[in-house]
Amino acid sequence: MRWYTFIPFFFSFLTMVGAMKGTTNDVLLLSAGKTPGRAAEEVHWLFGGGTRELPASFLLKDQQPPMVADLYLSGGKLGELIVKGLPFRSVANEDFPALREGIFSLELPQVKKAVRMVLIIRIDGKNAGLRDAVASIPLMVCPNTLLTQLAKRFADEATVGHSLTLSLFGEMQGLRELLRLKQVPFEDLGKDFPAKLSAGSVTVGDLPKDLPIPSLSLAPGSSLMVFHDDPDSPENITVTSRDRSIEMVIHQASPNCWAEDAKAQKLLYDIIQKTPSIL
Repeated sequence: MRWYTFIPFFFSFLTMVGAMKGTTNDVLLLSAGKTPGRAAEEVHWLFGGGTRELPASFLLKDQQPPMVADLYLSGGKLGELIVKGLPFRSVANEDFPALREGIFSLELPQVKKAVRMVLIIRIDGKNAGLRDAVASIPLMVCPNTLLTQLAKRFADEATVGHSLTLSLFGEMQGLRELLRLKQVPFEDLGKDFPAKLSAGSVTVGDLPKDLPIPSLSLAPGSSLMVFHDDPDSPENITVTSRDRSIEMVIHQASPNCWAEDAKAQKLLYDIIQKTPSIL
């Protein structure tokens, strides 16, 4: 991550620094996560059960002591403390000394379901807790076994003679390879949007931003999950349910790396788990 990825922030750089002078706001969190410039207040999705890196960028009023972070469960004003004193690895920026970019290495516990956590950032040497926090980053921590659980469900359904199918269309960078690696069975529909969806099926794919989503009648008991990079829509998710069918549209491009995208895997997991199999 480099300073020039945050060019929009520097149009008001001097104004921001001036506004910080004479206040208690000595540290301003500019961005967090792997997407440059991403809003720090957004929830950041990560897999549990290992060390995960979370990039962050700060604007400092003056020369500050090192920053550290404490990881808490998110509950009430402050939940259970999980890890204390995680260091912020950063390198000073000679062109903009007030800008501090670096990485928090988070030791995340293994979880059985998605769990909300919060990273409380403070100046090293200060007491832990919200009172001494200079910033916070909300997290959603997911099991790192989501696809393994899906593989088991497909195998169990086949054993008892039930039918549940997963189909892929479009580019879906890396998902086909990942599903094969995790032994999740699927049918490859190629590049084109499917003509119809049958009961007991989950169809997942993406569309380029210059193509609208075709009108499609979902059969009862079928599900559709589409990534549509529509520049006129905000980055949100719309879900329509009717006649035991589910249509989920994610208004953004499909992930570049499915193996590391906890949010995309959780969405895939949820829609498959909510789709009924048929005899």
